[in-house]
Amino acid sequence: MSTTITLHCNRSWADGACPVRLYTDAPSITEARGIGRGLGWRTHPSGQDFCPGHSGTPPTPASNVFYLTQAAGPAQYQGAPEGPTPLETCDTAARELRTLAAATSHEIATNPYWHSENAERGLWFTNGVGNAVSGLPGVLAGLLDPVAARLLAQILGSHRNTQKPIPAEVFLLARAIQRNRAR
Repeated sequence: MSTTITLHCNRSWADGACPVRLYTDAPSITEARGIGRGLGWRTHPSGQDFCPGHSGTPPTPASNVFYLTQAAGPAQYQGAPEGPTPLETCDTAARELRTLAAATSHEIATNPYWHSENAERGLWFTNGVGNAVSGLPGVLAGLLDPVAARLLAQILGSHRNTQKPIPAEVFLLARAIQRNRAR
């Protein structure tokens, strides 16, 4: 199971709340707050979290990205195990999605189970998953058909030839795919 804990800045004023948030892949709120502290976040004794701009600490670079130049993954914190870089994580997830999309496309085309008179050919996968898994879980699972998986792989792989930072959401998605695939 993949876990993502997001810290939200609790600073509010007359016109609204601070939109700053920090995505982490920490398995507990304590570890997420530890990551935040390393980036200038502060946790009030009441349990509210404040971003660097509202915590009285000096501003830090954008905290919602992981940089391609990191040598050993995003968890550069004391005691954290070394792992693949964010770029390697995204590449691996993209490769896995492409492989699964190709295999699924072949399965849909050759296995009569997927063929349905109740759905047009482009919706055979969605229809088949919906029949196998009832309710909203089936709807959710059916949304990631081979076409969507290939597009997602393209998004994950789009950071290969650029020096721009990888958005945290992209990295965390790739990490979730890898974790779920490894189960």
